Amino acid sequence: MRNRNLTICVIAMICICVFNLPQATAMTYFDDGKTHEIDYPINDYVFVKNSSSGTSTTLKLLPNGTVNNYLYALEDSQVTISGGSVNQYLYACDDSRVTLSSGAVGRSLITRENSKVTLSGGVVNNILEALENSEITFSDGSVNNNLEACDNSKITISGGSISGTIYAGYNSDANSTLIISGRSFAIDGNSVGDGEYLASDFPSGHITGTLESGDLLDNDFKIRGDATLVLETPEPASLSLLSLGGLSLRLCSGQASRNKR
Repeated sequence: MRNRNLTICVIAMICICVFNLPQATAMTYFDDGKTHEIDYPINDYVFVKNSSSGTSTTLKLLPNGTVNNYLYALEDSQVTISGGSVNQYLYACDDSRVTLSSGAVGRSLITRENSKVTLSGGVVNNILEALENSEITFSDGSVNNNLEACDNSKITISGGSISGTIYAGYNSDANSTLIISGRSFAIDGNSVGDGEYLASDFPSGHITGTLESGDLLDNDFKIRGDATLVLETPEPASLSLLSLGGLSLRLCSGQASRNKR
């Protein structure tokens, strides 16, 4: 127990130093390896992490569930927001998983290390940012400021809306990948096809198109360092069905031929 308490204290001190938290801030920990459904307000800074035995802890923010300060998903923890809200920053760190399907993050949602974030609805009221080796999948919802793929991160956009600038790489040493899935892409008014684009092709510009979800893409963008902007057109569902149908016919035909022998 003494070692466990010491670990928690060390994590708290690291977060105070790295994220500039006031030292007098009250903190709440979910670290028992269980699932916690929150439908009430929490005014403290919240940390979600594994149990002492290494079991992942899950935090679910339901309607009326509100974290009024920062929320940190650590280690292998899981955080889902389906109607609830985080009124300050939400940090996904280590190997954590965060899903936002409805509800809101009051400020920025930032991923670090090897964490993964799925945004399928809801609102991020400031920046959506991927750092280090983290990943973000964005299929619906809205980001009310910039979207930034930094370091070696990966962001895939197939739907939703972004109010600010889209960054494939934020600094000169970036090696990130930003994938946009849709059709009818144009950069600065000129049609562009599927492919990988580097800073040497388009260091900046304005990109338009229709995302896979049907949402419109109409944003300024920048490519920095060795980052890559990937534009891809998803295979139409009808063609996928035809391909599956053709495969089924071939399999059936082959089986029938073997039965005749």
